[in-house]
Amino acid sequence: AAISGAGTVANGTLTAGALVADAEATGCLTVEGTFAVTPSMTVELRNLPEITETTYINLLGAASLAGAENLATAVFTGEAVPNDVKVKLVVRADGTLAVRLSKIRGSIMVIR
Repeated sequence: AAISGAGTVANGTLTAGALVADAEATGCLTVEGTFAVTPSMTVELRNLPEITETTYINLLGAASLAGAENLATAVFTGEAVPNDVKVKLVVRADGTLAVRLSKIRGSIMVIR
C-alpha cells in the first residue's frame, strides 16, 4: 500500500489525499497514531487478481481510525472491476483498513 498526493499530520492524526491498493504489494503501511478516513477518499486499484471469492487488499494498520462513517463514500479509481465484483473500503476485525472485493453471487429469475 502507498499514500500519494497531499497528506497532513496534526496532533498524531494522519490524513491522506489518496491511497493505493496494490494487490501485489507486500506488507502494509503502519501508522503509530490515528489515521483519518476522509469523505470521498480516493483509492486507486492496481494489479487486481482474478476474483473468485472474497479478497482483501490490506492498506494500513493504525493505532486507531477516525472517520469510519466515511468508509462507504470511498471513490475507487485505477483498474476496472468486473461487473460481478463489489468493492468496499472496510475495517477488518484486526483493525486493518482494507479494500474488500467480493464476487456477487445470486440467481436470476425471469418472469413472463
